[in-house]
Amino acid sequence: MKAVKKKNYLIVILSMLVLCCVCSMKAEAKTYRYVGAMTKKANINKVWYRDNGAIYKAKFTGNKIILWGRLERYSGTNGKKGTLLKNKKRTFKLAGNVKFYSSGGDMHSIRLSRSRFNSTMTRYNGLGLVMYVKNGKVTKMYLCS
Repeated sequence: MKAVKKKNYLIVILSMLVLCCVCSMKAEAKTYRYVGAMTKKANINKVWYRDNGAIYKAKFTGNKIILWGRLERYSGTNGKKGTLLKNKKRTFKLAGNVKFYSSGGDMHSIRLSRSRFNSTMTRYNGLGLVMYVKNGKVTKMYLCS
């Protein structure tokens, strides 16, 4: 009888330890950074664009952005080794508080409205598009020169 009580006592203690460890773990948010140059479709297979992210069409619809082309995807916000994703249409959900920026050279990032960001982005003039996606939603977008 004592052996059974001791065994049950050990099971309860181990269960409590496992439960404490599981409950204390934080769920890490999955974050990716997507990068591509905004270019005309005719340029998509030219030497530089062929080996890097290249976006030839982009459009906002409601709370989403749709991109056509190749993107480079990096894990985390500072990931160094990216994966070149194949040329296709991709849809990303926008977070409710998504922020739009323009940056380049020595200047600080400038916050833009969604409409101003869209009009600059759809000129397809070689600017870099950088998107930060956290838990499946775009939280920040940059146009960079």
